[in-house]
Amino acid sequence: MVSLDQLPANRDIELLAEQRLMVGLLVSLQLLVVVWLTRRIWGQHIAILSAILLGLDPFSLSESRVLRLEMVSAGFVTLSLLGFLSYRQTRQHRWTIFSGIMAGLAVSSKTSAGLVVPCIWLLLLLEFVSGRVSRHVYNFRSTILAGLLWALGAVFIFWVVWPAMWVQPLAALEHLWRTGFAQAADRSVWGNIVFFWGQTIEGGDPGPWFYPVALAFRTTPLVWLGVALVFAYLLQSVLKTPKTLISSPAFSLLFSIAMLLIELTLIISKVDRFMVIFFPALNILAAIGLGSIGKALERKFTRFFKAHSVLAVSGVALFSALQLTQTLPAHPYYFTYWNPLLGGGRMAMNILPIGAGEGIDLAMEYLNSQPDVEALTVVCGGSKPWCEHTFKGRTLRFATYASGEWFAADYATFYISHLQRGRYPKHIVDFFMRQEPVYRVELNGATYVWVFRVPKVEHFAGPWNELAGQARLLGFDLGESSRAAGDVVKAKVWWENRGAGVDRLVLRLIDRRGYEWTRARLSPLPEFADTPPEQVSIVAGETAVQLPPSMPPGRYFWRIGVTSRDDTRLVGEFSLPAQADKLVITSTPLLSEPSQFDITVRLDDQLAPEVKLLGYTLSGQLINAETPIYLILYWQAVGIPQDYQVVLRLVNESGKEVAQWRGRPAYNEYPMNHWSPGQIVQDIWPLQVDPQTIPGKYTLLVSLSGTDESTNTQQLSFANRFSSIPDLQVWPHPVNFDIPNMQFEINARFGSKLAMLGYDLYFETDGSNTGALLPTFYWQSQASFEGTFNLRLNLWEADTGQRLAEWNVALGNKEAKTVWQEREVIATPYRFELNALPGRRYHLDIALFEIGTAQPLTVMDPNGRESTFLRLENIQDKIVVLLK
Repeated sequence: MVSLDQLPANRDIELLAEQRLMVGLLVSLQLLVVVWLTRRIWGQHIAILSAILLGLDPFSLSESRVLRLEMVSAGFVTLSLLGFLSYRQTRQHRWTIFSGIMAGLAVSSKTSAGLVVPCIWLLLLLEFVSGRVSRHVYNFRSTILAGLLWALGAVFIFWVVWPAMWVQPLAALEHLWRTGFAQAADRSVWGNIVFFWGQTIEGGDPGPWFYPVALAFRTTPLVWLGVALVFAYLLQSVLKTPKTLISSPAFSLLFSIAMLLIELTLIISKVDRFMVIFFPALNILAAIGLGSIGKALERKFTRFFKAHSVLAVSGVALFSALQLTQTLPAHPYYFTYWNPLLGGGRMAMNILPIGAGEGIDLAMEYLNSQPDVEALTVVCGGSKPWCEHTFKGRTLRFATYASGEWFAADYATFYISHLQRGRYPKHIVDFFMRQEPVYRVELNGATYVWVFRVPKVEHFAGPWNELAGQARLLGFDLGESSRAAGDVVKAKVWWENRGAGVDRLVLRLIDRRGYEWTRARLSPLPEFADTPPEQVSIVAGETAVQLPPSMPPGRYFWRIGVTSRDDTRLVGEFSLPAQADKLVITSTPLLSEPSQFDITVRLDDQLAPEVKLLGYTLSGQLINAETPIYLILYWQAVGIPQDYQVVLRLVNESGKEVAQWRGRPAYNEYPMNHWSPGQIVQDIWPLQVDPQTIPGKYTLLVSLSGTDESTNTQQLSFANRFSSIPDLQVWPHPVNFDIPNMQFEINARFGSKLAMLGYDLYFETDGSNTGALLPTFYWQSQASFEGTFNLRLNLWEADTGQRLAEWNVALGNKEAKTVWQEREVIATPYRFELNALPGRRYHLDIALFEIGTAQPLTVMDPNGRESTFLRLENIQDKIVVLLK
């Protein structure tokens, strides 16, 4: 005995081949018996023609070579029908029992074979009705006996071959009904969407014309001819001797095929392979029609031949050759056969659902021929096992088209059946189909597989790298990671537009403290320029970024983000992969003219013998505790400087120091002793105060200090030299008066002090049963005051009135807000852990309490109605789901 992990890696393929061989052998044995019974009923010529059509029928061959029991079941159904016709011919009840046994085996192999039961009983009924009136009593007894013997044979063999019937017969039958007949009648194997007649159809049922159209495409012209001749023969029989029609074996066979076709049509689940249940009978029927040609030729031309065998052999050779012209072009993919009289595969792919994996192996063979195939990654357009068993590289599921992970692959493939049913995101298909594939698999006129080269990028942005409602970042090229200041960086970015449009993405370069050194807007490539902003689509944009010559050496970071529609602010930025966002400035040109810099305030203060402070620029006058403002100092070396530190001291109006910043220029990465005489250096300092700092007016003092003992000694001679930057305002918590964009605007007033302007609602989940509700509420104060508030939220199930959760939180961002200015606007984001919400209706109630009071503030909604809480109804329709 060996464990499973000790088996050869390809043993599963070997087992599959062995199992398919067993199916093929069983089908071959069935066909031998079918031909033998056909000979008993219609004679040797019809049996030979049946053998030709049965053995060379492309559709039957395809089902004989796969590991499922459609063809096995069809063989038993055909034997059951032929057994019943043998009973009709001989009146021997052994054939009735044989027919029942074959029907039982058919149902045991596939439950849909139970459709043969109504056929047999209707044939019995027709036989009884067509009998002479004088023999009704005898016919009735004979019919009942035949029916009972048939049922006995079917039930007995069904019980014998299915062990579950030995132990729990009722439970087994209930399971058979629930998972077989009832499920097939109510549910489609295609799911909720099926392709037919050039369009996708919701509900899974393509309608009553599906099987007639599929039958026309799946049969060969020779079968068409044979069936047409049978119709002509039966029509002639009706006109001459109507009473003999029902007793004709050909009519019984045609009636059974028609009944099976009608029964299949009544079932929702419609797949062309289900028709194989009557394909052997259909080929026998066609052989009967073709045999009439042989008989006519025999009567007319026998006198020209020395023996009948010459004509017979010629006929067999002719029909075999004609059938082979249809079958051989489809080898070895017999599923790809489509009737050439209807346009073949090129027409079928636009009308019928096609493709069951054919051609995937050819696409993988092409990819395996590429250099360094082991290092390649392909997105499998079909079922992943179809690809990974043959492809030598790495395989991704086509579900990665939805996550964006496909962009990390080297090749993307698409399969016809998934394309027809719209299983790929439309914008992904549109993006690739506008290109020429590097390889395509065409079989019998139909294209089954498309292989495309995925755009080659330096950095893949990662799956689900998305700004909700804006864009999803796919990948980017930013060139070399080391540059000199003043260089031009050519960048190219790929993204999925999800509302941002094609012209709102920007590329920024910041330092380690967030100061933006440069930015550039990404311009869409010409082929994407006309993409509507609201259309989900793949977009590529490029830009050329001029690195400022004044950038000191050091490490910087790229950022890719989306701006607002009015271009006044950043809506958000994507997370870039580690190391992919870094840029190292290795050198900077020698700049010595002040006019080369944008200096707002000129000082020209000599703060050290070798260093002068030319001036400064401030990004704002209000220093707070949450977001920094940036002070840009412009230094000039008037000699070879010492290794000085810059010291910034923030003092109040009484001269008391409240904050200090110290360090070498450029975040300690460009010491002064590395400067050249005359060089001007731009030095960035982010200024941010402690939240407890008292608001008011302050002054910033700039000086230099030594970094070691020797320098400190020299420093004493200019210790009192400093530059003053006056009139700075400190407000620890920044005040915002601009109303931001929000998902939902409501403008509900809470008392006389606050109004809720609107809110955002998100639900974050990793796909499991848990997640987090992420609401953000936007408030505006109606007056200047000091006060603290608590927020109470209740989540209700709307239909049952059950409270699912209650949360009590302080009103504020990170901490309770106490000081308010009139018309000030704040956003208060929260995170509440919560189980995933099932598909029901939910309400969220919001009440606001001022600290020290037990009663909530009165709420007046936009319609003028007053209440003690604000209700947000049906939030399940408003929540945006964020996948981790």
